[in-house]
Amino acid sequence: MNVNIREANKNDESFLAWVMLTAARSQPTYGIWDHYVGGAERDVLSFLKLVATTQKAHLFHYSTFIIAEIDGQHAGALSGYDPEKLGMEAFAGAMPEIFQKLGWSEDKQTASFKRYLPW
Repeated sequence: MNVNIREANKNDESFLAWVMLTAARSQPTYGIWDHYVGGAERDVLSFLKLVATTQKAHLFHYSTFIIAEIDGQHAGALSGYDPEKLGMEAFAGAMPEIFQKLGWSEDKQTASFKRYLPW
């Protein structure tokens, strides 16, 4: 068995999207990302791929992750970041890029934010 730990890169977007979705769900089958996006799982994963690969770094950006591989296959991921530099404020600054790429209207953005607030 060959174990490798490496920094994540942009090409890991699908795996990182799955990791973020799975971590947010924890034990249930529904989590904050499902609630925020408000669509099918494929929609949530598409959203999270964009989250992981924005131009601006933030707490969910691929650059904050390391990936464990076993025999060349993804086995796990871990994120670490400085919340003063890459916290929620940095994430909020990256959101316009995501919304633009998804073509989300102002109404859809507002609805997502309203769903998130009580969470």
